[in-house]
Amino acid sequence: MRAGRGAVRSRTVPLEVAAGIAGERQRQHRRGFENFVGEALGVRGALRRDERNEVESDALYAQAWWRIAPRWSLLLGARRSEVGFSSRDHYVSAGNPDDSGRVDYSETSPVAGITFAPSEHLRLYASAGRGFETPTFNELSYRADGGAGPAFGLRPAVSDNVELGMKWRMPTGGRLEAALFRADTDDEIAVATNIAGRSSYRNAGGARREGIELSWWQPLGEAWDLQLSATALSAEFRGCAIGAGGGCDAASGRRIPGVPERQAFVRLQWNDGGPWTAALEAEAMGDVMVNDAGTESAAGHGLLHVEASRRWNTVTGPLRLFARVDNLLDRDHIGSVIVNEGNGRYYEPGAGRSWMLGVEWRFDRP
Repeated sequence: MRAGRGAVRSRTVPLEVAAGIAGERQRQHRRGFENFVGEALGVRGALRRDERNEVESDALYAQAWWRIAPRWSLLLGARRSEVGFSSRDHYVSAGNPDDSGRVDYSETSPVAGITFAPSEHLRLYASAGRGFETPTFNELSYRADGGAGPAFGLRPAVSDNVELGMKWRMPTGGRLEAALFRADTDDEIAVATNIAGRSSYRNAGGARREGIELSWWQPLGEAWDLQLSATALSAEFRGCAIGAGGGCDAASGRRIPGVPERQAFVRLQWNDGGPWTAALEAEAMGDVMVNDAGTESAAGHGLLHVEASRRWNTVTGPLRLFARVDNLLDRDHIGSVIVNEGNGRYYEPGAGRSWMLGVEWRFDRP
């Protein structure tokens, strides 16, 4: 729910102010069972977990945008967030004590930015702010030390972020955007273990993510458009996170698992203004580390996709028939990874060549 949002514009100096409140509630009934009965595996067995969980999130926020000069504008804002997780344990016995509990997180996150417009088609900007990320209930569900009850000792991750960027509309009709960014995080929330489908999480000390993002959209004549985007990202642990055995599980300078350093996407689209459209897409991803030790990685890959569509105008609205083929060359690749999987089974295969046919019909009322 949201309330109290408004805007005021000065007659002499353009000014916009927005403020409001936000609130969310989520409740869940979580139950767990043994996956065996006697020697029969893969069947639902005895109850092992029964709890009622609730998360509450409340926030106050305010933001102001002010054109301080014809070519300059300023943005200031802040958000106060309070998040609470509570769990009521209904599976209590002589050998399994009551694991009910609650944890509350709070943080004030400011943001500031400035924009300079040297010309009508170019914008340069800089911004800085603080981020606040609490664990989710999935991340709180299991403790990294194997103990009973939720992991209420898990701390929120707090990050300081800075960004420099530009947005340029070209005379030829194209658009170019670029951004340099850095985020330094304290109490990074990272995977501790993945065993038999059960994931636990821990705070892995500090982390730094920095890199560059580029995107370019360019018309090529009257019927063709080209879209490009690319990201180069360095994501590394900073400092040393002490593991259960007393060693340094996430040493400074090691790459954060599950994060590719390079990604790119290209889309070439044809549409001459008629009912037919077609597009060819290519995507590429670099290698991905799969464990904190940095000893294993998933190889990078590149894929091609193609799609086509036909549109008809009907009395009730446009009707569109489309077809798409993903992984056109049927390449074998690793689609996702299971970080820190306990048995070394880190890799999950990506889908082979796949087909999709669809119909979209929009009903427009007069």
